[in-house]
Amino acid sequence: MKKLMLIVSGCLFMLSSFAQNEKFVAAIKKNLAEMDSAFKNPAYLLSLANNFERIANAEKKEWLPYYYAAYATTMAGTFSMPMDGSFGDNSAITDPFADKAEALINKAAEM
Repeated sequence: MKKLMLIVSGCLFMLSSFAQNEKFVAAIKKNLAEMDSAFKNPAYLLSLANNFERIANAEKKEWLPYYYAAYATTMAGTFSMPMDGSFGDNSAITDPFADKAEALINKAAEM
């Protein structure tokens, strides 16, 4: 009986260690909900990207915040382009956003 209780308690401990942190999940959900209303506002998208990056720095083993930080940065770069219908060279505007997003996605890929 002692062996059975030891095995069951060991399994429960292992399952609880694999569960995600509730604080992490709540922070991700909150920022994702805000991202829905942030589109077409590059400054707000960048603030959300910074929030996701802070979450990623706090949760060292999670790749998802890096992904969303890269996504928000990419979208901020997209909506930072001039909307006057011109198709000129906008690389001076978009390249810093792309470089930042690439660095974030590379961090996620390392995990």
